[in-house]
Amino acid sequence: MNWDSKALQFIKHTSQRSNDIRGFLGQAIAYLGTLSGAFTAFQICIEDAYTARVADATPDYLNDIILSPEPIKQLMSDNNNDVIYWKDVAAQQNIFEDVLMAVPSAVFIPIDVQNTTCLIALGWTDNQSFDATFRSYIETVQVRLREIIDQTSFLTTLYTDRDRFSAIIASMPQAVVFIDNDNYTGWTNNKGAALLGIQPGQQELNVISVAMNQLRASLSNKDEVNAKAMEVISSPTGIDNWIWQVSEPATSTYHVSYRAIKGTGVNGVSWIFHQVA
Repeated sequence: MNWDSKALQFIKHTSQRSNDIRGFLGQAIAYLGTLSGAFTAFQICIEDAYTARVADATPDYLNDIILSPEPIKQLMSDNNNDVIYWKDVAAQQNIFEDVLMAVPSAVFIPIDVQNTTCLIALGWTDNQSFDATFRSYIETVQVRLREIIDQTSFLTTLYTDRDRFSAIIASMPQAVVFIDNDNYTGWTNNKGAALLGIQPGQQELNVISVAMNQLRASLSNKDEVNAKAMEVISSPTGIDNWIWQVSEPATSTYHVSYRAIKGTGVNGVSWIFHQVA
């Protein structure tokens, strides 16, 4: 068995882009099991002081089995978070007997990164020798799994924050319009989309530009707004309480705030329309 080649296969396979960030680790574990010729592959994730849960399991009936976390943490500590090789499961003090039934040989890959502590387990239905080339393969896999979990944890947090932020902005009573400096895209919340007569969320820049021009054309004080526009856009601090009086389709008055937004990965301008009459 060419384990060096399999290590490269694992790295290549798990380096491919996936749109399912939350499910990516499970896909990697399943692929690892197949690549290694294992009968069973799963992770045991330590959730808190009382719960260690089996997840991403093959066979899937092992999913959600609950184990005590203390013996698992002790096993990891006793082995200095190095890979644990059990050539003969029956000869060990098997703390995994609920999930390693009829499995004579097993490997446990400890992962302790970010806020994640877990063991990736592989089990075979026949005895394994775990020679030096196999161990080198597993140690390479361990490094890659740490990277995957680190990246998954970061991206999951990022996407959760994004979804939370989007939900808050979408529900605001003010109309919000954001135009990205990439000159291709923009974004509106529900109120902003209603004000501009377009769909909420991300839109091509030309869609928002046309809608904004139509809104300005409907202003009863458009001469004042146009006269002040250059001053506002060139201002480093932006403006608040800029009065826009909309005459179509219904008469209404907005206090408009304009700001340049500069941050990590975010550059553009925001318009916030607060209806006052």
